Amino acid sequence: MASHLSAEDDRRNASQDVPRVSFALRSTCWLGIAAIAAVTVVATASPTVIQSLVPPFLERLSRAGTSPAGSQRSGAQGPRELRGTSSEAPSVSDDMSFAGQASSMEEKCREQALAGGIFKLRERDFRKGTYRIKLPGVYKLMTDIEFYPSPQTNFFPPENSTEYPLRNGYHLGFFAAISIETSGVVIDLNGKTIRQSRAHHLLQRFFAVIELASRPFIAKVGPPQFGIVTEEINFATDAVIENGILGLSSHHGIHGNRNSRIFLKNLVIRDFEVGGISLNGAEELLIQNVTIGPTAGFSPSSQDALVVPQATLSQARFIEHFLFDLMGRTILRSADAIMMLRGRSRNVMGIARKLRRAIRAFVSSAALKDPTATCNSKKIERQDSKMCRWYKRYAVDDDGEWTKDWKAGQVFSNPWNLPDGSAVYGILLHKTLPAVHEFGACESGGKQDIKGAAFKNVIIRNVSVRQLKLRTDNVVVVSANGSTVRGPAGDVVQLLRAASCGGPRRLKYRAGGSCVSPSALERARYVGTVLSDAQIAFQVLRNHFAADSKMSSDDLFKYFGGVAVPPQIIDWAAAKKGKLSGLFTPGGLGPSRPAFTLSCNEDAMAHVNKGAVGLRLEFVDGVALSDVTVSDIENEGHELNPICALVHSLQQAYMLETVGETMLDDDMGYLGADARGIVTAVAKNINVGSHLKIVNIKSEHGAAYGADLREATGLLSLQMEVENVTGRLGSAEVMARPDPFGGNVYRLVKADVPF
Repeated sequence: MASHLSAEDDRRNASQDVPRVSFALRSTCWLGIAAIAAVTVVATASPTVIQSLVPPFLERLSRAGTSPAGSQRSGAQGPRELRGTSSEAPSVSDDMSFAGQASSMEEKCREQALAGGIFKLRERDFRKGTYRIKLPGVYKLMTDIEFYPSPQTNFFPPENSTEYPLRNGYHLGFFAAISIETSGVVIDLNGKTIRQSRAHHLLQRFFAVIELASRPFIAKVGPPQFGIVTEEINFATDAVIENGILGLSSHHGIHGNRNSRIFLKNLVIRDFEVGGISLNGAEELLIQNVTIGPTAGFSPSSQDALVVPQATLSQARFIEHFLFDLMGRTILRSADAIMMLRGRSRNVMGIARKLRRAIRAFVSSAALKDPTATCNSKKIERQDSKMCRWYKRYAVDDDGEWTKDWKAGQVFSNPWNLPDGSAVYGILLHKTLPAVHEFGACESGGKQDIKGAAFKNVIIRNVSVRQLKLRTDNVVVVSANGSTVRGPAGDVVQLLRAASCGGPRRLKYRAGGSCVSPSALERARYVGTVLSDAQIAFQVLRNHFAADSKMSSDDLFKYFGGVAVPPQIIDWAAAKKGKLSGLFTPGGLGPSRPAFTLSCNEDAMAHVNKGAVGLRLEFVDGVALSDVTVSDIENEGHELNPICALVHSLQQAYMLETVGETMLDDDMGYLGADARGIVTAVAKNINVGSHLKIVNIKSEHGAAYGADLREATGLLSLQMEVENVTGRLGSAEVMARPDPFGGNVYRLVKADVPF
């Protein structure tokens, strides 16, 4: 019988003076049978030292037989360890062999690059947009680079651009400063820094300083627009990135898909919001002498009071881009669409212009180093003339109007100034699909067995992952007939934050709000924000063009993307005193089911929340770590939003079979408020040859784990020091989760006392 260690047990363990180790065995929907190494733990009041043993049951996955794992105690002095050997343990000689191969591979890459020539890069090479590397060569930075491309076209490529085709990923904007799209490339940062400018960091919310492909997503994954991509994608192979700093980025330092023979050396990667190094489907990878962190906003004094906005700014930018950059004024004027909002007639174009002014007022203020100034100040015009010229192209001169725009733009303001996405990672290794589902999940959200650990040969050597901080936002998603109510780029329309029970300025809701009872939800009327107004208006405009075939289906998708706001929501927003309860009564989309459902555990893009993680190793076979430190990983996100309790309350109130649905698996628990030093899933042959230290893992409102060894993890050889792991809902130096279908059992021992 699988058992589960409760949050109360975790809290009790966390309160002890001596470090404790907890473990959980729980039933899940994982498909396969995975053999998972037994773990032996010895600890005193000093850091926990963990030595894993490979048990005899690994015989099932072996090409040869196994011998029982023996053990012996160390000397009487100092921490005592239980040690063992097994023929199934990861082979150190294999790791050494790959290390030798890696050196040879790197040398061949450098030879190929040098044969292609040497190219010196300066700021002028980045003015028009992403520097696309399509030919082998050595590319050397000669100056620091602040990426600030193409302000004359609103920081997006022109619609007819051949160098930056919108249908091949650039509808997202300039998603990288540099893209590597070939083999045989060395990027020598030459001791310089390359980063987004403050303005571009706010305006381009999906970005990697270096992208290891010609676009950030393979076809048919990612935002809806990638569903129709037909152009071939070119992946980087045989590439070296070295000797400098990858700075400010709204998403990643380095991001890639299906890459092989990649060598990342002598780097500092900092001030990112999602991941320092994020590689999906990488093989033959070396990460050496790299410091990752801090994340953007980690220190209040960092980056001259750098502003980290909410995810709502990204959503607003996409709507603005679709309306004003792609459609243009001619198409918009031909629509002349009128809609009702809050009982009043409104022009769709007026709503769109208000959104654009709010974006510019917020960004122009947030991008300036003097937070008390505005672009109407002569002092600021001298200090940052480029930013203010961009703002004034679209804004009015009247101070009163500017103040209104600025207040409307506060829907983008982030009072905590921390990333608010589903997760933040120092290093993420995953399969060739976005890592947006739960740990170890395949593309459908289901689970994978250990056979999915297919990406081989990774060396992580002399690496420090430090100072990652996140405040995960738990967005309550409204769905209609199983489809998320969303904007054009897959962005969630956050209806409950636009409701009267959402709290003043929709900020109170982030800490719980008042939408926590059936009666409050029933009475909630549409209040709206400049963003939610625009999202609903965007759907109204699409409906206008779709009527009587005024626009082809291809053009509808080109201009409106994946927007999906059902008519019931449009009607609720139109009414002066409409009640949200109307959406949760029978007859909406079927005679016996509610019109809409609620789901929890997701961020503003409906990605599953997973919290702050130092190293996430998934779908990998053969990872050698040595001299790796993970420290100061923090999550300030709140526990599961109280509104999720409405699922059960509404069921009782309406006496319906199903009213609200949540994607949260009760057995899984909410992960979004957690912090983890290292997590593995669908992974095998992980060998720590020498020092691995995990220290200062903290969750303000969730659980914290030094190492989380999840299902479908096997063939481990780990020795770790873990200390100072704290979480309000409990903590553990090691969380061990065997696959229930394999019948495997962990043996955790601390100070010779098994539990």
